[in-house]
Amino acid sequence: MAILIGSVLGNFRGKLGNLYARCDSGRTIFAAMPSSFNDANTDEQQSNRSKLAVAAKFCSGINNNLQLRKLWNMNKPKYFSPFNFMVAQNAKLVGETEPTEACLSAPPEGFPFTATDVVLTDYDISATIPALSSLISIPPEASSVTFAGVLTFSNPVDEKYAPFITTGINKNVSSYNFENPYSLTMSLDSVQKTLLTNYQRSLFHFSVIITDASGSEYILHSNSIGKTL
Repeated sequence: MAILIGSVLGNFRGKLGNLYARCDSGRTIFAAMPSSFNDANTDEQQSNRSKLAVAAKFCSGINNNLQLRKLWNMNKPKYFSPFNFMVAQNAKLVGETEPTEACLSAPPEGFPFTATDVVLTDYDISATIPALSSLISIPPEASSVTFAGVLTFSNPVDEKYAPFITTGINKNVSSYNFENPYSLTMSLDSVQKTLLTNYQRSLFHFSVIITDASGSEYILHSNSIGKTL
């Protein structure tokens, strides 16, 4: 593989003979295509492909949540897109047909986080959040909190529905009291209420984003947790 940066001829895309070029973060990357290819199609390969497809679909739901996408973008390695980073992290955590509780809705290496009494009703999700000051030292500029996550619906009641659907759900709390536990309630939107009737299993992944008073500057984020509801 060859990488070309800052070419006076501009960026290259497509195939030329047995060379393939693509652009990534302002770089042109050249790769030689193999002259022959033998796909053994082993059970392990089939499993890995299934998991990659599940991870990509699950991460599409995360990527559609603008606050989570911003968080992944801030924490991604160089030359990764937020979406590629999400998929790389989750491909080893999903099952062959749907996400698992181990999956990540937030980037790794956040501060430890937990929640209790997580309950899903026909209208909302509720949970008890411990005092965040008991989990981490709160910076003086911290003011507000965003609870950001995804709700995945699986095990459809009819085969005409997709095997699973992942949707975003957020709640912003200004002037957050970091010293006390918090009773969280996140309202379902109309689409999520409908999906509840079409699917028999729900999986909730979420995390905490600590922000400044405006809510626009992300200061710290927690690890994500997953709960089957």
